[in-house]
Amino acid sequence: MHRIHIFCKGLVSSIAMLLAAQAYAVLPIQEISLSNGTKAYLIQTNALPMIDIEISIDAGSRYDPKNQSGLA
Repeated sequence: MHRIHIFCKGLVSSIAMLLAAQAYAVLPIQEISLSNGTKAYLIQTNALPMIDIEISIDAGSRYDPKNQSGLA
């Protein structure tokens, strides 16, 4: 009886994950190049009246040479 209970829980969990994966829609990504060479990516959906902006700059300590921290 215990094995059947565990099997049913696993089956229900698997089906729930499968249905959730099918409900997730992949949105189209548009790449825009600005006049100064900056690249911008636009992902647009009209599901919510909301704007989200994220800025990533290729600079800073992540580009420091090894054993020379603080150089960048």
